Amino acid sequence: MLEDKVIQFCAPTLARLKIGSMFGYNYYSQEKFKDELAIINKKLNHKGVVMVVLHDNGKRALLYVFRPDMLLVRLSECCVSKLMHDFGYKNCDVAGALERLVYRISICGNFPHEVGIFLGYPVDDVAGFINHCGNNCKVCGQWKVYGDVEYAENLFAKYKRCEKIYMKRFKKDGDIAKLTVCA
Repeated sequence: MLEDKVIQFCAPTLARLKIGSMFGYNYYSQEKFKDELAIINKKLNHKGVVMVVLHDNGKRALLYVFRPDMLLVRLSECCVSKLMHDFGYKNCDVAGALERLVYRISICGNFPHEVGIFLGYPVDDVAGFINHCGNNCKVCGQWKVYGDVEYAENLFAKYKRCEKIYMKRFKKDGDIAKLTVCA
């Protein structure tokens, strides 16, 4: 079920610890998938969380669960807007940035390097990944770290604790809306 996957892969975003999360979701019926997506968005949108489809091949969708207010702040950061401009992102508008991301995913064949910005990764780590072509990182966790190792490792631990707590609570209660922190 889609809601289970949102809890599993997006707990730090639901807890407002992270800008966004992405995951792939296999489905058998496009109609049922669209219904599930609408139901979850109805539960989450009033809490400041949105789920969008970034890519869909008819059997598997790449989903992005995010907090538009946090993404807007991130895209507005000077160092982020400069980096994003290099990849054709023209402004700090959330809708425009998502549109460009969808396009970049469609032409790259995999994740474009700037996807880390949408996931809340530190700018130094996103830039480091780009500059080093994914090689020579200091630490590898939920992302490759090229900057502040201690900061990244603390975030990795915080995200893992959050995921465990959310999975436990969801199994007990089953209410994604109750687990989602308001904007």
